[in-house]
Amino acid sequence: MNVKINFPSKDCRVKMLRFGSRRYLTSFQKSDAKLQEFYKYHATNASLRPWIYRPRNANTLLAMDLKDPDSDAPLKPRSPVKPLSRQVLNTYIWSAQEASQLLDLLHKWTSLTTRKLGIWSYFTADHVQNILFASTFKLGKLSSFLKHLYLWRPRFEEAQNAGIFDVEHFFNSVITCQLHRNNARNLCNAETARSKLVMAWNQVAAKENKTGLTLHLVGALSKQQGFDINDLSFPGLAKVDVNLPVADVESLKSGRLAAFLSQNRFHYVMAQTIMEFGDAPEPVRMFVANYKAAANKLGRPDVYQEYRANAKLLATEPKPPTTASPHPAAES
Repeated sequence: MNVKINFPSKDCRVKMLRFGSRRYLTSFQKSDAKLQEFYKYHATNASLRPWIYRPRNANTLLAMDLKDPDSDAPLKPRSPVKPLSRQVLNTYIWSAQEASQLLDLLHKWTSLTTRKLGIWSYFTADHVQNILFASTFKLGKLSSFLKHLYLWRPRFEEAQNAGIFDVEHFFNSVITCQLHRNNARNLCNAETARSKLVMAWNQVAAKENKTGLTLHLVGALSKQQGFDINDLSFPGLAKVDVNLPVADVESLKSGRLAAFLSQNRFHYVMAQTIMEFGDAPEPVRMFVANYKAAANKLGRPDVYQEYRANAKLLATEPKPPTTASPHPAAES
């Protein structure tokens, strides 16, 4: 299915970038401060935390004259650290203005010993999915992020959190993002695409196929790149029927419809991707129609066309469009 995209004018894009930069900068600064405090707490030697983070021990800490191992400055009392919502990292992911900001944070966190379970267990499959979609449709650096995720994969396994590399969030997202990157950059190489697909599957630790979208996405990639899907095998992947939710658009209130759109945004992008590049079965087409009806009722723009246009823009312009819509769950 060919879709015509009407890109905004250059002046319009400049205005969007300026407005988006200001808006996302505020979100970035807030989430960055929270993540820095969270990291600092878990990076601190466990034996020192009671002295540094408990207010009643403040005077004792100052009397001990201990030095910060990083700066050699005297250790000072810090405010107690509250549990950190996992949505903070999603906000950071989508409000980062440059790929280096997100990569630097991820590199810093994954450089800690895997015994720091508070850091390693903070990451979820949802974070991985947001990283992949943001790297593709906002930052334009999918290959770089994939390379780093593959490098960190053994570390997550050592930290007993390899399950974040699953079928639904990781593998399906990798295929979806590669389909759009290939399309935007006019890439077509059957052997390369096949090799990348096998590489991605080899990272998968949790192989439950819940939505049934995986083989349809693989089929779309094979159709786009020209390799035979029958030459591939995915050990441990069960073949299941497509299973996607349906919203009662007529009766649901706005709040429930908004939640449906938020929770299924990436499913919608995947389903639309199958429709554009592959052979979509009836349940996929029905889900897309249902999602569109819900979005239209709330006056929401078509996120798929928005993401698709961003991917095209990233392939032609040196500076990424910082106004890419985040997953609603990442908004603060």
